[in-house]
Amino acid sequence: MKIVHIYYSLNYGGIESLIVNLTNWQVQNDHDVSLILFNKQTEANLISFLNPKVNLIELKRRIKSKGLFELIKLNYKLLKNKYDIIHIHAAEIGNIILPFFQNKIVLHVHATSAITNRKIPKFNKCIVISNAVKKVLKKDYNINNTEIIYNGIDFKNFKKRSSNK
Repeated sequence: MKIVHIYYSLNYGGIESLIVNLTNWQVQNDHDVSLILFNKQTEANLISFLNPKVNLIELKRRIKSKGLFELIKLNYKLLKNKYDIIHIHAAEIGNIILPFFQNKIVLHVHATSAITNRKIPKFNKCIVISNAVKKVLKKDYNINNTEIIYNGIDFKNFKKRSSNK
């Protein structure tokens, strides 16, 4: 399966960690995986954790730029590469993707506070990270067809405290 993930940048954070873990897992399970990043702002150390088989595409947009070039470039990449799944990690990104891609879009809503406008893009599947996010999408956006997949945390990467003091 040919999958692309789209997000703004790759810095340290929950969404970014999930993207790295998910893309690496998908590549290890024989999927053809790409990651498109909009902004110039990336953390080289975090990028080094990506499996070398992940096709990293950096559009290198200036932060808060309103230029159309990167939007055209994004849609061109989507057309050219003929992805089976377009996994977007910020709702507003779905609003700049050409409408005929909507049947391929998996919208991953990580937090409702991150939705920067009242328009949720059309999508094929919607993944939410918690029941709380699911409830807000239903109440505020009238979106009922969501599936909860809790963000995975690998607890083996954390040291257990002997005391809570």
